[in-house]
Amino acid sequence: MKKRCRVFFCVSSLILAKAALAQAENGDFFDSKFLFRPAGQSLPADLSGFRNSNRILPGDQQVQVVVNQRSFGEHIIRFVDSEQADKDAVPCLTPELLRTVGVKTAFFGKAEELAPDQCLDLSLIPEANYAFSASTATLTLSVPQAALDATVRGAIPVEMWNQGESAFYTSYQLSHFRSSMESLGVKRNQHTTFLGVRGGFNLGAWRFRSNGSLYDAGGQRHWNFNENYFERDIPAWRGRIRLGDNTTSSSTFTSSRIRGVKLESDDSMLATSEQGYAPTIEGFANTSAKVTIYQNSNVIYSTFVAPGPFIINDLYAVPGGGDLEVEIEETGGQVTRYLQPYAVLPAMLREGRWQYSAAFGKYRGNRYDDAKEPMVGQVNLAHGLPGGVTAYGGLMGAKDYFAGSLGLAFNLQQFGGLSADIIQSTAKDTRNLRHRGHALRIQYAKNLLETGTNFRFFGYKYSSDGYRSLDQTLSKSQNTNLSWNRSHEYQFSISQSLDKYGSVSANYSKVQFRNQGRSSDTMGLSYSNNIKGVGVFLSYNMIQSQWQEKRRNIMLSFSIPLGVRSTYAGYSFSRQNNGDYAHSANLSGSTLENNALSYNLRAGVSKENGDRGNNFYAGGSYRNSIGQLGLSTARNHKNTQSQIDFSGSVVIDKQGLLLGQYLYDTAIIVDVPSAPDVQLQSHPSIRTNQSGRALIPYASPYRENSVSLAPGYLNDSVTLTQNIQSVVPTRGAIVRVLFETELGRSLIISLKHNDVFVPFGAEVYGADDQQKGLVGPVGRIWLTGLEGNQAYTVKWAEGSTSVSCKFSLDADNLPVSLGMIDKEAVCE
Repeated sequence: MKKRCRVFFCVSSLILAKAALAQAENGDFFDSKFLFRPAGQSLPADLSGFRNSNRILPGDQQVQVVVNQRSFGEHIIRFVDSEQADKDAVPCLTPELLRTVGVKTAFFGKAEELAPDQCLDLSLIPEANYAFSASTATLTLSVPQAALDATVRGAIPVEMWNQGESAFYTSYQLSHFRSSMESLGVKRNQHTTFLGVRGGFNLGAWRFRSNGSLYDAGGQRHWNFNENYFERDIPAWRGRIRLGDNTTSSSTFTSSRIRGVKLESDDSMLATSEQGYAPTIEGFANTSAKVTIYQNSNVIYSTFVAPGPFIINDLYAVPGGGDLEVEIEETGGQVTRYLQPYAVLPAMLREGRWQYSAAFGKYRGNRYDDAKEPMVGQVNLAHGLPGGVTAYGGLMGAKDYFAGSLGLAFNLQQFGGLSADIIQSTAKDTRNLRHRGHALRIQYAKNLLETGTNFRFFGYKYSSDGYRSLDQTLSKSQNTNLSWNRSHEYQFSISQSLDKYGSVSANYSKVQFRNQGRSSDTMGLSYSNNIKGVGVFLSYNMIQSQWQEKRRNIMLSFSIPLGVRSTYAGYSFSRQNNGDYAHSANLSGSTLENNALSYNLRAGVSKENGDRGNNFYAGGSYRNSIGQLGLSTARNHKNTQSQIDFSGSVVIDKQGLLLGQYLYDTAIIVDVPSAPDVQLQSHPSIRTNQSGRALIPYASPYRENSVSLAPGYLNDSVTLTQNIQSVVPTRGAIVRVLFETELGRSLIISLKHNDVFVPFGAEVYGADDQQKGLVGPVGRIWLTGLEGNQAYTVKWAEGSTSVSCKFSLDADNLPVSLGMIDKEAVCE
């Protein structure tokens, strides 16, 4: 403890001295006699190097570059000596750097003829200037808009995009469900296994992806590798091209699966404010339940949820739009199925902007329907017109089918956004009869900030009797499809903030079938509030599908924080229209470092189908650098259900094999050479492995992603020289971010010359003539990166005389000890 205090005193004294001398400008002088010197040290401290602020020395530095209050990430900047003596070194602004941050180098005359690393004078641009903050390592440029490249305003410049490493990866999600149910004295056990695999490789800008799943239920096994494709971005067109398994655009027509080629714009390359929507699944489970989501008869998602309302917002790459079929399998055996329509309100386009999609390939039906597979072509185009109007439309054609669409979207400003479109189709059925019809769709969205009202979505669609989609036309089981031919569709969602009284929300969707009396309806009403730290939630849900009778449920729940590391206690009550009910108390929270372990315990009583009994649920998940493990078990009366799941990923690049958490699409490999167990401050659940590598499994494509290392890392053989970097990956890229490290021991020495301590402020240089540090009070200096025998030179001034001495250290003979070692050395 005493040694630590002495080190703290040394460092604190140095900081205070530097802070005071930072004010000594224009010839001001700080009397060094006021500084502490140990007995016997008659040499004066030489602090002239700090006379003009925190001295910035020549050399390379990693700094954050900001232009007109907009960050352009981390860059290595070379600082060069100033033309004025005793002044800070100045940043070298090269043509390459200025072009990267959007400055037009044409303003510098013959700048295009200069070497990429030659320094330019920013003052050649009128009103342009720069400032550098040494304390925050930030270089701030102020440049007139006329001198900036317009293509970089509002979006990350293409020059900053990083295509990443050539690498192979596979992500996996393995879940196993086991249920035991008893009915009329007969016990039935069932095992269900779901394995989702997403993998591929990157080669330059090209990506190959193969996505599939294995679903084994009761011994019936289904392999479904429904996507295999090559893909790359085309920056000049702000778009992407995909070869292989595709889906046609769902902006106007119903999305269809094809195998061929698709070229379309990618809004993620644009500014964030210009991007669109993503699908979200909302539902309600009366008991612990398994939720399975289907699209085109394929399982695309499967998970286990606790009783009550649930939200699934992490569906990955749902192909286009189109309806999703949601199946909720309760612990007691009750199964609820319903359709959730999914459509996207066409994004408003700025005036003059285009959005496009063109696809051509062989039609692919689902595995349950032996559909015809002709060649299919589709083109969609949207353009921003003056006056806040967007025009969009498209054409789709195949053998025995043709459709055209046309629509307009209006930016009504304070009244929201409105779109209306119509599709006209012509189709020939299996009896060679021709059908003509149309589908009309109206959509609306609005957010009333002044009242806290948010119309997230309102939609209506009408289809005439003769209208056919491509899937209906090409399916060989047309009679079945037409029996569920839709005539009307409604979607509605609204939320209202009540300020301190909480918030309410409502949603409703309805699908009316032309040849069936029963419709598919879902409705939800909810109220939530936080009263003196106690969360209150009240909801009403109604579900009626074409497969089963109407079901209603009301639920009331409370959540109380216990003040112990994210721990909550709660109570809930739910009741259905058939008289079934459930009471339960629960305890949930997280523990361990960085809340790596989360848990949820629930117990209560319930009545189901006239049978009353106890129920409980216990679940937990643990996440670390290589994946996530989840365990849960539930019992409802005599029925039980349990689950185990594990997810993770494997990446192989030129550095070798790396294990990580589930990799979605775009990722970052953090490489801190020879530094194991370094925690990522930006991702606390991730640490580097024994090789100093770690995987960040998700990143925002075409956006600046900051990666930072947690401070306080101690290792007796390696020192971190960088703590933060940023990178802009392209979609699907696996980008490597290298943090420089300095190998060798760390050492604090007390340095003496002629039997007295070397003066405070003396400069220490290595054999390469690079400054390694400054001597603090009591002759102390902190050295890092010690390997083998290293020689140092110390320089200071005594009046007008320059004095120097030399000393060396043999790191191989230092005692083995973790952390910094304190010893004396003689400088001769």
